[in-house]
Amino acid sequence: MASELEKKFFSAERRRKLSDEGKAMGGGTFPIESPKDVKNAVHLWVTGHHQTPAAKSHIMRQAKKLGCTHLLPSDWGVSKVFVAGDVVKMDESRRLVFGWASIMQKADGTTIYDSQEDFMDDTWELEKMAYRYVLHYRDGGEMHQTKGVSTLVESMVFTPEKIAKLGLPAGSLPIGWWVGFKVDDARVWANKDKYLGFSIGGHGVRSKVDA
Repeated sequence: MASELEKKFFSAERRRKLSDEGKAMGGGTFPIESPKDVKNAVHLWVTGHHQTPAAKSHIMRQAKKLGCTHLLPSDWGVSKVFVAGDVVKMDESRRLVFGWASIMQKADGTTIYDSQEDFMDDTWELEKMAYRYVLHYRDGGEMHQTKGVSTLVESMVFTPEKIAKLGLPAGSLPIGWWVGFKVDDARVWANKDKYLGFSIGGHGVRSKVDA
């Protein structure tokens, strides 16, 4: 395994390019553009090289994009859960971005699973997560690394009850958490096209569901 991992070499220029593309972390660390790179990154993380939540999230995200989450350690989905949502709307003049931070169910009732095949089935748990963030944080980061790049300006958790109270037809919206952020960092806004969506990080407790 070690000899295989040592064969892959990334030049400084290549690392910078992959970082710009979101395939490496800031400074070009943990470059990942193939399943082999995922194995390499997992090995480095597990052996204590840059063992941070941000690095772990980056590895998980790239493994999902490459369709090789089976290469991740089986316990990586237990304590940390990262759920991504699409950016739906941008307001260029005011540097605003909107979209889903987390979706429990699609509008058609389909349950959404994360990369570890976990899912949420309690809207109150989703609401508690959103309310805690609004009350105590509201800060938006970049790639789970740099903090203070944006500020939360809009938050709404859509549940079946709320959708009904709003007078909207059942099934017209997903069950999930909608957010809006004002991007304060000029560099991040200038590179906004490379960011595909929102990603939330937090602690979770996994409960087994009988088939």
